[in-house]
Amino acid sequence: MTLNIKDKPKDGFERVVYAEEDKFNFYSVIAIHNTKRGPALGGCRYFNYQDFIKQEEDVLKLAEAMTYKNSLAELPFGGGKATIHSKINKKDAYSLFGEVLNKLNGTYITAGDMGTVDEDLRGFREYSDHVCNPIGSDSGLGTALGVYYSMLGCVEFKFGQDSLVNKNIFIKGYGKTGSRIASLCKKDGANIETWLSESNLDKDKNGFIVVDNNLLSTSDKNIFVTGDACTVEDNFRPKSGVMAVRQGQVLKENIFAKLTGTPLIKFKAQKNWLYLIGTHKNKALLNYFFLSFHGRWCWKLKNWIDRGFINKFKFTYNTKMSFRNFELEKPTDIKMYCQGCGSKVSKNTLVNFLNEENSHGDLPDSSLINTNSSSLLQSIDHIKLFTSLNPFDFGIISYLHSQNDILSSGGAVETISVSQGLPFSEGIIESFFMEYFMKGIKSEALKDGSIIASGHSYQSKEPGITITMNGSYEKQITKSQAQENELIYLSKPLGTGYLLAAYFNNSELLSSFDFQKLMTWMKKGNKKISEISKSFKSKITTDISGFGLASHLSDICKFSGLSAEIKLNEEILINKNIEILNKFKSTGFENNYSSSANEISISDNNKLQNILYDPQTNGPLLISIEKEDQIKFEKEFQSVIGFRPLLIGHFKKFQKKLINVIN
Repeated sequence: MTLNIKDKPKDGFERVVYAEEDKFNFYSVIAIHNTKRGPALGGCRYFNYQDFIKQEEDVLKLAEAMTYKNSLAELPFGGGKATIHSKINKKDAYSLFGEVLNKLNGTYITAGDMGTVDEDLRGFREYSDHVCNPIGSDSGLGTALGVYYSMLGCVEFKFGQDSLVNKNIFIKGYGKTGSRIASLCKKDGANIETWLSESNLDKDKNGFIVVDNNLLSTSDKNIFVTGDACTVEDNFRPKSGVMAVRQGQVLKENIFAKLTGTPLIKFKAQKNWLYLIGTHKNKALLNYFFLSFHGRWCWKLKNWIDRGFINKFKFTYNTKMSFRNFELEKPTDIKMYCQGCGSKVSKNTLVNFLNEENSHGDLPDSSLINTNSSSLLQSIDHIKLFTSLNPFDFGIISYLHSQNDILSSGGAVETISVSQGLPFSEGIIESFFMEYFMKGIKSEALKDGSIIASGHSYQSKEPGITITMNGSYEKQITKSQAQENELIYLSKPLGTGYLLAAYFNNSELLSSFDFQKLMTWMKKGNKKISEISKSFKSKITTDISGFGLASHLSDICKFSGLSAEIKLNEEILINKNIEILNKFKSTGFENNYSSSANEISISDNNKLQNILYDPQTNGPLLISIEKEDQIKFEKEFQSVIGFRPLLIGHFKKFQKKLINVIN
């Protein structure tokens, strides 16, 4: 074991010593800044430096700071500092560092610092006398107290109070100093988040969460962490916004890869980057590698880079921002136009057109196409993008909404064609919508085992997705096959139309939790439910979509020559708050009401009557089941899907009205 020790002159420093030993990967730098007041005193930092240059920079600035700190404290010591690169096992460093201290012959006295605690000082003392007393010399406690009292002084000066009560404290790094600052602040009544320090996630010595190259926690492979909150394992880099931005792209890809079960990509950190920090009077500080500048041209460069970045996210049809005075419309005059399936044309308009064309008077969910080799089901659906909904979720909803038509006819999706209407934009915005519309669609197609056969895209002021689906089938299900006494079930609750109307009108009745619950139901597919209904030889399966429950159920009754007796209760609602149901209506509501209300018998005081005409986007399947299969069907449904199907009534002999709602 050979320890190489050499001096390297540095302006402003009395002595800078470099010590290196190859076998144990020991590398230490000790800087003695000034000894006029006595031997240099300063802690020994044990840290995973990016490189040896960073280690040298750190020890030099810290040693100089110790000169001033010891002088201000009127201690009989000068200033010095030591660093040990943490690539060596700490205990292996005890004897080597002790030997270096002995070579300095008492001109430098070491103490605790980041990465070194009392135990380490006792280890150093086994090999050298030039070590502070390790009993009570934990620097973390003293530093924490110093920071805490400094915060108290600032609060007293700024707010005139003598405590941190109700002050919000944010701490970066929960090491031996940060964790104690947190404890002191919390005891003083400050608001501070301690979940990170208390969690079981792997953390480095500074309290940052350790992640692998996929940005996943090394201790929990379901948690992604990026930016200042994490340290990439075996790839240390200083904390910076640049690193966080570059990790963002990898994070985005890996979240979708994780959700879809595809391989994750690795984050590769660059070694250096350009720093630009605005200072004052239109000047900025620039740093790149070993070059530093300060001036107006640095500010101009920063301004040019910043504006270029922001312009990537600008919509081209909104080029100017100007202030204008508007007279607000009266609330009663404002008309909210719905998106999704709530924006369908009137059913009467559709029926009249089809009658003129002598085509599909029974309004099937998909069309049967006969070819020379086989028959297939085909359906087409278009829904407009919900304002403020992320494109990935919208892609999922679009697929599931379209899939319902094939499932309703007793089929399975084989191929799809997609037409995307993207918002008027260019560059990154256009790519963003196209990419995430398709990611959402493909995630469901992958689960469904379907093939995306073709596609088309266009720009529109009303973005949306059109999907044509082709499906195979064993036995086609039509709306004319309902039987008397069969039970009527819904596969999931209703309410997407009026709840979205409440959301787009910023109603206080709808909380963020309520909206997330709505989105969860809209992203829940019906394929497994369709398979269960087939296993029970269900004669009727149709999806409740834009025309609402009343329209779809009355069509079945009409073409089967029956009536339906149903009971409405709160269990069939996504949101049980009846006030929202009666206060908000989708723009498709009136069309649905005028098309179906005459075919329904219902009490005027029924508080749930509006749900009959509410347009649904990826709504439930309506399923008929023979009465003798009720218990088995409900048990199988509960076992596979995780909740009970919603029994709403049964079919009966035709009466005056197609649908009779009982109280």
